[in-house]
Amino acid sequence: MSFPALNCSKFKDYSLRVNPSEETLSLYDSEGLLVKSIRLEELFGFLVESNKNLLRKNLRTSLAVKIKYQNPSGVWNESITGTLGTGGLFIETPEPLQKGSEFNIEFTLPDTPLRVINARGKVVWTRNQLEKILYFPGMGMEFVNISDDEKSAIRRMIMSINKSRGIQIGTADQV
Repeated sequence: MSFPALNCSKFKDYSLRVNPSEETLSLYDSEGLLVKSIRLEELFGFLVESNKNLLRKNLRTSLAVKIKYQNPSGVWNESITGTLGTGGLFIETPEPLQKGSEFNIEFTLPDTPLRVINARGKVVWTRNQLEKILYFPGMGMEFVNISDDEKSAIRRMIMSINKSRGIQIGTADQV
């Protein structure tokens, strides 16, 4: 099968050819000479990798929730989240803990304010200064210990918030 470039002025008269038996996609120039071939498996891998920034493993939403977290010295600090997800959260703080630090956290969800979520988190990235106007300093942490029941409560609330905002993002976590 051959697919000519009809609306691409830069590549007018180029064409793509699919070879189903070899599962390849080949680009031919305006003179019919082969420019490049790629196996469909490689192409699919490239497309999936390039799309990883758009697809997330875990469901999340932008949400400010009051949170308590324990620093390595055992002192409890209070802050707010910038995002909350089933895989972790972002804590806004001018003094983020070091990457790799593990700590205990406590917070409540807006839809169940009497239920305290207790979990253990690990810092996976930090932002040490204000970026632009919208991005506060803080730390991104992943849950390393959270009960399935608490994770389900987070998932239900996030899905409800995202639905009310008209956000429908597919993740493996939604299934």
